[in-house]
Amino acid sequence: MIVRFSERENVGRAHFDRAKKYSLQGDVSGAILACEAAVTFFPDFAEARAELGNLYLHTGRRDDARREYTKAIHANPDLTPVYCDLATVLMDLQRCDEAIAVLQTALRLAPDLYEAHINLCHAYQRSGRVREALAPALRAVDLRPDRAAYVYLGAAAYDLDALDVAIDANRRALELDATCAEAHRNLSWLYYLTGRYAEAIAAGAEAIALQPDFVTAHLSLAYSRLIRGDFARGWDEYIWVWRTPVQRYQYPYLGRVPLWNGEQFAGRQLLITSDQGFGDAIQMVRYLPAVKARGGRIILEVSAALVPLFADLPGVDELRVYADVAILADNEDLQVPLIDLPRTFATDLTSIPAPIPYLQAQPQRVERWRPRLQSQARLRVGIVWAGNPDHENDRRRSVRLDDFAALGGIDDIAWFGLQKGRDEELCSCGSFTLDPLGAEIGDFADSAAILAQLDLVIAVDTAIAHLAGAMGMPVWTLLPFAPDWRWLLRRADSPWYPTMRLFRQPTAGDWASVFAEVARELRAFKPY
Repeated sequence: MIVRFSERENVGRAHFDRAKKYSLQGDVSGAILACEAAVTFFPDFAEARAELGNLYLHTGRRDDARREYTKAIHANPDLTPVYCDLATVLMDLQRCDEAIAVLQTALRLAPDLYEAHINLCHAYQRSGRVREALAPALRAVDLRPDRAAYVYLGAAAYDLDALDVAIDANRRALELDATCAEAHRNLSWLYYLTGRYAEAIAAGAEAIALQPDFVTAHLSLAYSRLIRGDFARGWDEYIWVWRTPVQRYQYPYLGRVPLWNGEQFAGRQLLITSDQGFGDAIQMVRYLPAVKARGGRIILEVSAALVPLFADLPGVDELRVYADVAILADNEDLQVPLIDLPRTFATDLTSIPAPIPYLQAQPQRVERWRPRLQSQARLRVGIVWAGNPDHENDRRRSVRLDDFAALGGIDDIAWFGLQKGRDEELCSCGSFTLDPLGAEIGDFADSAAILAQLDLVIAVDTAIAHLAGAMGMPVWTLLPFAPDWRWLLRRADSPWYPTMRLFRQPTAGDWASVFAEVARELRAFKPY
């Protein structure tokens, strides 16, 4: 029997009607089967393909959803809301440039489509094109000044360091909906960055009251408490760093093993994971002898770049490279992140373990680097001007090599660049004479060998500052106006590193004042 086209279309519509009934009943599987039947009989049924895409997306089948959304648009190019759905899937698939192109097409067809402007703002942010995100956010606010539009505007302004605009946008979102946990969380971080720590704590607590499992709100609250020296409550919040999606993805197996809380563990094995940056690991390995004193066998899992430096750490029975560990061995009884050890030991400002130095350079590495570091200058000074570019706050804590030019006129100093990467800046350092070592540094054991032969290290807040402090050598750390929590407030010293001196921005972005102060102190500096 031959089914005419009109009859096939009618059958397709009947299946689509059944799909909608299944959806209303919560039967997703039935709805998918009915929608699949609908587009089998009627391949150009754009609405059915769009709904099938929604159902596939609901069940995690992103590639299938992308395919159906694309076919829906092909069948009916004027179905502009589907462009937004397709863009959302493309962003989930890390195809942000394609998402941007799809949304731009939607806006050519429907210039006032609010959802497309919101999604375009998000796509620009996801792709790193943050300067382009502001215009669609502003347009979304013009079209529909609702909570979501203001939250997106706040995010776009934050990316451009327009913090006052970001604060105002999130406040407006809360005027429209005081239960928006995301806006409270955003304000908590924005208040932190502007030095308003009491307000940051209040906003973070409000976000958590509305959404108790809001991981980044807990972290914002932790930072604001810790930087004020409220370690007792700060550590309890900081453990939430373990629940961020990145950490869960990297260590999917740790949920099966109990968290160690400082109890005696003789006869058992404890896995200590270095789940944060290099600097955090260097800072926290000071606790390992105290951990060992409470029990059995310790396995320390760190990045490969740290393994040679940590090879002889006391209290470590096995050193692992975390990238090599896919599943947890059956005989590991307990686990704890390195960064959680201050909480485990109830650390306060008077009880920070500081057996400086607790890290040393390896003699053979020192000898290997000795010829490279020869100089007759009064001082041998190593510098680091930038941290990890993927760090959320890197644009505030890092400087340009050109900023060190203010120190170039000080006589009788041999300058050594310890920066890895960012080699493109070396050709623009003008009259500042620098011997760049970064390309020759293989790992942190090399860095330690270099530091051991310098008179001073001047660095932004990055791992080399921690390493110099852990080795007990003079180190000057340059801090932004709103520094990382560990540097506390209004002090030029660090309880974590007795040989460290802190130079702080007096106002946000004012590195010129920092370098002017460093220059004054450097002229009078005498090595130990």
